[in-house]
Amino acid sequence: MPFRSLRTRLVVAIGGLVIALTAATLTYVGRLAAQAVSERVSADLIRSRDTLLAAQTARYDRLTLVARLLGSFPGLLGLLDTNAPTIRDFLTEYRERNARDELLLALGRNGEVVGRSDTFAPLVLPDVHARWLERALNGQPAHGTITVDGRPYHLVIVPAEAGGLVFGFVGAAAPLDDRWAGALRDASGREIAVLTPSALAATTLAPGRVPWTSASAYPGAADAATHEIDLGGETFETTAVADPHDATARVVALQSLDLALAPYRNVQVGLVALGVVAALAGLAAAVALARSITAPIALLSRATADIAQGRFDVRIPVTGRDEIAELSAAFNRMTEGLRERADMQKFVSHSTVEMIQRGPQSPAERAGVRRVVTLLFADIRGFTAFAESRSPEEAVTALNRYLQLQADLVQRLHGDVDKFIGDAVFAHFTGDDQALDAIRCAMEMHRAVGRAAEEEPALAPLALGIGIVTGEVIVGSVGGASRQDYTAVGAPVNLAARLCSAAEPGETLIGASTFERVRGLVAAEPAPPITVKGVPAPVAIFRMRAQPSGDRP
Repeated sequence: MPFRSLRTRLVVAIGGLVIALTAATLTYVGRLAAQAVSERVSADLIRSRDTLLAAQTARYDRLTLVARLLGSFPGLLGLLDTNAPTIRDFLTEYRERNARDELLLALGRNGEVVGRSDTFAPLVLPDVHARWLERALNGQPAHGTITVDGRPYHLVIVPAEAGGLVFGFVGAAAPLDDRWAGALRDASGREIAVLTPSALAATTLAPGRVPWTSASAYPGAADAATHEIDLGGETFETTAVADPHDATARVVALQSLDLALAPYRNVQVGLVALGVVAALAGLAAAVALARSITAPIALLSRATADIAQGRFDVRIPVTGRDEIAELSAAFNRMTEGLRERADMQKFVSHSTVEMIQRGPQSPAERAGVRRVVTLLFADIRGFTAFAESRSPEEAVTALNRYLQLQADLVQRLHGDVDKFIGDAVFAHFTGDDQALDAIRCAMEMHRAVGRAAEEEPALAPLALGIGIVTGEVIVGSVGGASRQDYTAVGAPVNLAARLCSAAEPGETLIGASTFERVRGLVAAEPAPPITVKGVPAPVAIFRMRAQPSGDRP
């Protein structure tokens, strides 16, 4: 199952957090850089509008000066009434003599173009009276843009006059071409596109990159806020400035955001590299942290499995002073307690353990509970003499071997060893088949003790004497406040002990109450009644002899 282990979840969680924080930081820094650059570019573009406007105004002023100088020559005033070739020759000679590159025009009193410095081709200025002549005669600036032979120009027209008499008009024009766009770029530091109402007049960008075919195609009004546009995969910030004397024409300044962001991109590359290093370091730290957490937990898990299998000698190394170290120390203390508890359980009966596991006893339980049980006493005949002829170690080893054989059989046949009394076993059986279980257990005990000496030569060939009685006893805690024993007391207990003492080696004596429960199920014969202290009449008993191996009662 994905992410099943704690270590994997910790690595994914911590590593994911580090990577997310690193990515968020890089994204935030990138956005701040982009925003700062965009704001700076917009501010620079807005400031460049003044530069562009001043450059256009200066050009109109220069054209006005040229036109006024030309219109002040008496030689030209006398020629305005002559033929066009003569006027053109004058204009051409003047331009060459003064190294002028403007287009020079001479107009008659009615506004007809009577001469031009570039060619003999005729030229008609549209709306010449309203747009040019009336403004010039009224002393207003007769400035604007025109199209001459398909090429846009800045044009200035002034009256050619002397002594208050107007002989005609003189004009000076400069083309709106790529040279002019380059001059504007040099002045503003921005890429330039010059737009007229009918066409893209000039640009400093590569051919085909400008998306606007005329001034009307530019989004937004001139002198308005900046606009962002994508030109062939490169992002530009733009602003437009209207011609100071012709609102239908405009100059657009463009600034590449990508170029402006290029220094920040280099910084971002470094930040990305640092982010990758930080993410890898974070992952390594996450792995180390996860390991420092999960390794002790894994030890705890394995130790828990060992304890579940009954191995209480497990100890976990305690390192550091953190919570895991405290948990490890607590686990070791718990393990020690479980070991002590397991060792102590060997010294008490299962019924005592069950009583403790049920929790605090009620007053009635502490006072004792009456129950019908079958009691079994088994004593090893001849063990005292055997122990006297052996070392204490050998005697205890042999005793433990015989007692273990009997205890295992009691437990297997649904009984409970109440206690060991020297070399005797005191057990009791409950349930519907308690009498039959006790008798079967007695027979198995005789056979097991008899085979023990055959299988283990170090053991002496001993035998058991067993007494079994069924009756009502009181089961409860017996003893003082500091030492108690959970056991059964009553006349049946005494009788079972008395029968055990009276039984011959290999013999089982059964009380009448027990025999009545198994009549017809076991092979028992009446035995002479015995007298028991505290009982006025002799007690009827039955005898069973140990049977050969393989036989069953």
